[in-house]
Amino acid sequence: MMMPQDFDAERAVIACVFMDNSLYPTITAAGVTAEVFYMEQHRAVWRAVSDLYSSKTPIDIFTVGDWLESKTDEQTIANRRVLMEYVSSLATIANVETHARIIYSKYRHRQAITTAQEMINLTADTAKEPEQIIEEIAEKAQQLSKNCLPSKSLKPIYDYAIDELQRMDMARKDRELLGVRTGITRLDIKLNGGLKGGEFHILAARPGMGKTALVMNVLSNIAKSGKRVLFLPTEMTGMALARRAISIQSGLDHRRLSMATVNDEEIDAVVAATNNMMRQQVIIEENGCISIPAFRTLLHRACNNDKRPDVVIIDRICQMEAVKNHNGNRTGEIMEISKGLLGAARDFKLPILGVTQLSRATEGRSDKRPILSDLRDSGSLEQDAHSVMLLYRPDYYESDELQHTGQAELIMAKNRDGETGTILLHFDAATMRMMPIDGRYEQ
Repeated sequence: MMMPQDFDAERAVIACVFMDNSLYPTITAAGVTAEVFYMEQHRAVWRAVSDLYSSKTPIDIFTVGDWLESKTDEQTIANRRVLMEYVSSLATIANVETHARIIYSKYRHRQAITTAQEMINLTADTAKEPEQIIEEIAEKAQQLSKNCLPSKSLKPIYDYAIDELQRMDMARKDRELLGVRTGITRLDIKLNGGLKGGEFHILAARPGMGKTALVMNVLSNIAKSGKRVLFLPTEMTGMALARRAISIQSGLDHRRLSMATVNDEEIDAVVAATNNMMRQQVIIEENGCISIPAFRTLLHRACNNDKRPDVVIIDRICQMEAVKNHNGNRTGEIMEISKGLLGAARDFKLPILGVTQLSRATEGRSDKRPILSDLRDSGSLEQDAHSVMLLYRPDYYESDELQHTGQAELIMAKNRDGETGTILLHFDAATMRMMPIDGRYEQ
């Protein structure tokens, strides 16, 4: 199979930079590097051009020829006579950007062919489980998609300002465009309108603080507003989560629901809550212990239909699997997962809320309130997240102090685009309801 390439375009780009050295940034902005050229002699010449440009040395037939001759591994690849032929055959330098883009396009085509062949080879490895093969294929596809043309992401700040002006104008007419509301008004205010696409948020706490309860309440409230939620639990079954949702929406004790000790009147409330959930759009992927490539594959499937989720919630991210070999270094694994989730939020333009567990450092302090440094295993979570929320219940540690009974504190420890501070919530352990201290959710 003949690999895609364009000899004439490669030759024209080289000749153009000889004719006008100032064209070098224009050519590189189109994605051209030495590796992009198909011909080995052209790769050698471009290495010389790049080196000379960086050292502020004039680029011409003679300086490039001298550079090539000084490199024992390059001296037989190209010579002054060949370079002179390139320059003499050049008709105009006006189309240099077009030629550069052609070269880059051919290079990307070759990359796609090579990647496809590697994918085919992976499928022939019978020693691996099919799911592992699929994840590795997804990772290769993800890596290929990342190497996009650099100039596509380069925009003057004025263009971004126009985009922001349009966003503000639309948001003034439709407040829902600000973000997905969590139903906790003070939290939505701190988040400048709610959970926004492209953002990665963290909710963390020690065991027993009610992380999943808070998530289920936020999930339920988002669903009631007509938004779609994709939920990936790692420690609870779909049925257990549904039972919690029924308890939250019906106000019935979740333990009595679990033991089926409800009376006829209460069964009616369960049916009503179930009917409400039928109209809501919450999708559960029970296999939450997945890798970032598998997660991205899941998002591709979820977003390529008319039921694209508005929010993704993962409980918990510390149970996700790392793909790379970190030799048992958990910090490295968490960093891979954290950066992968941030990348997914940006690429799919979705808000992602990740739930995780805090370290035991809080247990050794007199004040048990968590702080940012309690994030387990890695500072990468703190660095990558747009916001970090820490959940704390005083009565878990101070059960004799009645004034704290049922009180929960949602501590906004980091907030990239807004205020930090503490939001007081009320937690009803029987019904799994966790709501603003005034007892109301507001849309």
